[in-house]
Amino acid sequence: MASGQASPIDLAVDGSYVYFLNYGSGAPNFGSLMRVPVGGGAVTALVPSGILLADAVEVDAARVYWTEASAIKSIPAGGGAITTIASGQTNSRALAIDSTNAYWRTYSSPNGSI
Repeated sequence: MASGQASPIDLAVDGSYVYFLNYGSGAPNFGSLMRVPVGGGAVTALVPSGILLADAVEVDAARVYWTEASAIKSIPAGGGAITTIASGQTNSRALAIDSTNAYWRTYSSPNGSI
């Protein structure tokens, strides 16, 4: 479906597309957010680079959300301007969304939070 990617780390599906995060290979090749049609086809970069420590991705009817080192961000499902949902997070990981909220966990040894 999407070969030759730079360390895919997580994926989400909305019925039409599979959205996935590439972890990347470190500076200057930080992670990316990609999508590919469910039935196969061309891979499109929604965020071609710059996602530091990509970890989790979720999608709703309109937007794609992801975690990175210190932030939770989103972008329209078809591409466009990136919105920062939360910044100043410590090692943001895991992600869930519902119709009104986003939930994620952070950690800093030995503690963390939701």
